[in-house]
Parts: sequence; C-alpha cells; structure tokens
Amino acid sequence: MSTSGQKVVTLILLFIMAVVAFLLKAYYVTLAWKWLIVPLFELAQISYHQAVAVVLLSGLLRAGFQGNYVSEDKTLQDKLISYFAAAILGPALGLAVLRIIAWIIV
Repeated sequence: MSTSGQKVVTLILLFIMAVVAFLLKAYYVTLAWKWLIVPLFELAQISYHQAVAVVLLSGLLRAGFQGNYVSEDKTLQDKLISYFAAAILGPALGLAVLRIIAWIIV
C-alpha cells in the first residue's frame, strides 16, 4: 500500500476509534453519576444524552490540553495500539478505580 493510502486508512481508523471512545466516555459518565452522585448528593440520575452533553462540555472546558501519546517513528499498528490505550483503556481503568472508591464510601 502506498504511503498516502496508508495515511488515509490510519485517519479512518483513528476517526472510528475517536467516535467509539467518545461514546464510551459518555457511558462511563452515566455509570459514575449513578454510582457516586446519586447516593452521595441524592440527585436524579442522568440519561445517556445528558452524559453526552457533559462529555462535550468537559471537552470544551479543557480544549487547551493537547496530549502527544505517539511518536512519529512508530509503525501503524503501534500507533493504533497507543491511541486505543489512551482513548479507551484509560477511562475504563479510571472508572474501575472510581467504582472501588464508591464502594468504599457508600
């Protein structure tokens, strides 16, 4: 495959991974809200659509943060693994820690 074709495939895969990561983050927000905010502050649960809005708002508020997770000399497979780890596994591990904290507090 040519270099330009490889770049197009990489961009498409990164876009798909970004969409999946965004949707998962919204789901994580609904779970975190249900596990912590509802029991601690006795507030109502939020819907998935409200969680999407919270994720969008938090992204806008921290728009200045630019993470550089991947160096330029890595292969395509290494880049995809690094982006996957940063976009999906990081929030998932954070949610697991949050669940343990909620279990201890509540």
